[in-house]
Amino acid sequence: MQVLPVKISRVLPQAVVPVVLTCRNKIWKMNYLGEGSSHKRFDSGWKNFVVDNKLKVGDGCVFELTECTTDCIKFRVQFLDGELPPNFADRVDGKSSASPIVID
Repeated sequence: MQVLPVKISRVLPQAVVPVVLTCRNKIWKMNYLGEGSSHKRFDSGWKNFVVDNKLKVGDGCVFELTECTTDCIKFRVQFLDGELPPNFADRVDGKSSASPIVID
């Protein structure tokens, strides 16, 4: 399971909600576990995303929140190769819907 940063979990529902991750024209489905625990996270479906994309400890991803309701949460995901993608560079002030997540 992947624990989400507090910054992004604050804007997500305090409920269990289906999640769709879109990356490189593919999709992965899992659940967001946002109720009860102080550690908001994705369920074990996260492992499929990690394996399919050959992610390793220390790799970074940018999650852009594209939809957020109590029925569905959608993120567009990009991988970091040592620097922030240009289309996100102007949104690093903390006011955007994009949040980096480091794989741990």
